[in-house]
Amino acid sequence: MALSDNILGLFLIMLSLACTPPAERQVPDQPVSAAFPYTISSPARVMSLAPELTEISGITWLKEQTLAAVQDELGTVFVLSAATGEIQGRYSVGGPGDYEDIAALSEHRVLVLRSDGALLEAELRDPSQPAREYPSAFPGKYDMEGLHWDAATKTLLIACKDDPVAPADQRRVYSLADYTSAQVPAYQYVSLTEIQHMLQDSARTPKEQERASKFFDDPEDAFQPSGIARHPISGDLYLIAARGSLLVVVSPDYRLLAVRHLAGKTFPQPEGICFDPKGNLYISSEGKDGPGLLLFFPYTPPQ
Repeated sequence: MALSDNILGLFLIMLSLACTPPAERQVPDQPVSAAFPYTISSPARVMSLAPELTEISGITWLKEQTLAAVQDELGTVFVLSAATGEIQGRYSVGGPGDYEDIAALSEHRVLVLRSDGALLEAELRDPSQPAREYPSAFPGKYDMEGLHWDAATKTLLIACKDDPVAPADQRRVYSLADYTSAQVPAYQYVSLTEIQHMLQDSARTPKEQERASKFFDDPEDAFQPSGIARHPISGDLYLIAARGSLLVVVSPDYRLLAVRHLAGKTFPQPEGICFDPKGNLYISSEGKDGPGLLLFFPYTPPQ
């Protein structure tokens, strides 16, 4: 009987192991590369922001360890510590509105983008001086969300979330050589089809494969840029999108270089992006069930 009991026990153990589902495989982050020199799933710092910035919509680098930020509803420029996210100053640029992004023209002068394409220029050294408003260069129902001042070319870059004239497969980036006048802007674009192909080629899990295959199921959510910034070392452009939860990198001539999914657990609603002069990356996220966030990712130089 003892031998029979042992055989029966061994059989039950083997059956239990065979019926136990395997543990979910832990897939490491995609490797750091020249095209994407960051570990996007592992921010080095996550800073919770003040309640005023729960709906933070844009950030820009001002100077040493200092950022400027805007939020959706208030016409206020917030000066933040890049190390802690604490508010160090406030500057009024207008009344309630739909403020989407901010770009630094210098250490003390910024442009704020309203969703209709209007620009507000503020001088931070003199809070008593009212912001100067420039009319939108985009007639019609555009929804402008991303703003970046390209100091090298003296050009303002604007990423469009909803664009009534662009083909469905394009996400355009408009450039203004003179932002003070409502001139017709030039543009480049990113192809959604190319983004999907890169997602499919880089998919490493069934979940990633499914996400890539369903990329066009809802065209409005496929990739809608909410922020844009040029890398200070490579010159590549980074476009971030809350709708679509993606970070897309293109070369200066708009060749697609990298696509990264932004997990909702780390990025509840990623809206803003900027770099410091050393190439370190900052991303801001609106809060959903918590505070707004500022996330820091150190730059890893390509080997």
